Amino acid sequence: MVEKTHRLPPAQIWSYGLPALSLTAVGVPLLLFLVPFYTTDMGLHPEVVGLTLLLVRVADGFFDPTLGMLSDRIHTRWGRRRPWLLAGTILLVIAVYFVFLPRPPVTPTYFLVWTVVLYASWTMVIVPYAAWGAELTKDFSERTRVAGVRELFLLIGTVLAASVPTVAKWLGDESYAATMKA
Repeated sequence: MVEKTHRLPPAQIWSYGLPALSLTAVGVPLLLFLVPFYTTDMGLHPEVVGLTLLLVRVADGFFDPTLGMLSDRIHTRWGRRRPWLLAGTILLVIAVYFVFLPRPPVTPTYFLVWTVVLYASWTMVIVPYAAWGAELTKDFSERTRVAGVRELFLLIGTVLAASVPTVAKWLGDESYAATMKA
């Protein structure tokens, strides 16, 4: 006898996946523009930027499992994942502001502190967010649908975020499009 699976409503799956679109608004500039911005525009030595990012990624090896464990074990009246998503989002917005809109002169300490806050807050959002998707259903096929929609939004967001400098150039904003040359 084949057990009939309970399918999640499409609106629930799409509502879960939609935030992934905005998460790439942080991830893509972080990967594409952070190093040129801080070495060229902010005047930090490439060695300092590279070492800082290496240290932050090593620290990420601690952040990810620790925050994952905490979000699994701490239960609140709002659930296990929501408080982390809320706190992480608030910290992420603050960190994005200070990382991408620094006031010169920027010191290596400034870059280190705000990059650590950025990556830690990113982890506070992305780890519980991914875990939440797996908790929406116990059915393997439904989990696959949920993860697929999340990944679809991540892919669409990546393409949109990566195309911003090109679109800005087409629209005549040469100052923004100049970041592509850096």
